[in-house]
Amino acid sequence: YMNFIETYKVDHDICDKIIDVFWKHKDHHVEGIVGHGNVDKKIKDSIDLYISHKSIKALGNFEKALVDSATKYFNKYIIKEQEWQVEIDEPINIQYYKPNMGYPQPHFERTEYANRNRALVWMLYLTDTPNGGTHFIYQKHTTECVKGDLIVWPPDFTHTHHGVISKTHDKMIVTGWIHWKDNGSS
Repeated sequence: YMNFIETYKVDHDICDKIIDVFWKHKDHHVEGIVGHGNVDKKIKDSIDLYISHKSIKALGNFEKALVDSATKYFNKYIIKEQEWQVEIDEPINIQYYKPNMGYPQPHFERTEYANRNRALVWMLYLTDTPNGGTHFIYQKHTTECVKGDLIVWPPDFTHTHHGVISKTHDKMIVTGWIHWKDNGSS
């Protein structure tokens, strides 16, 4: 049984660098946003820091770890004779959840025409958070929140998911998307 949810390992020093960037930029923290810039704590209750995809280099060696993991994912699932080109083309989001905060609303990542080029979703757990992972509804699969675990999966409704809320521990993640490169043919 293939659920198309893969886990890769990222060095803890990269996680620590991302956490450090989050806390050094408190003046840019925002309440968790869903949809088109809406804040609704019943859907998502978090403190977020958005980073331009062009500033990913500020996160140390994370970009290389992400590209290497995405390459492994594509090499596993895509027929080798096909040529594919991808890029990171949206802001990435560092999210902080205190105990009892989270993203309990089931959702998926390609919900409208504007995000049609999303090829993969990725999420890196920055903390060890017992009972604070991510649950994939249709796969009946829950990933544990283990520091350094980079989870990669498809963006469509088949992978509807929600956060598992820890009642006792803080949780931090960084998340974003890998996009099919726009070759101008649209």
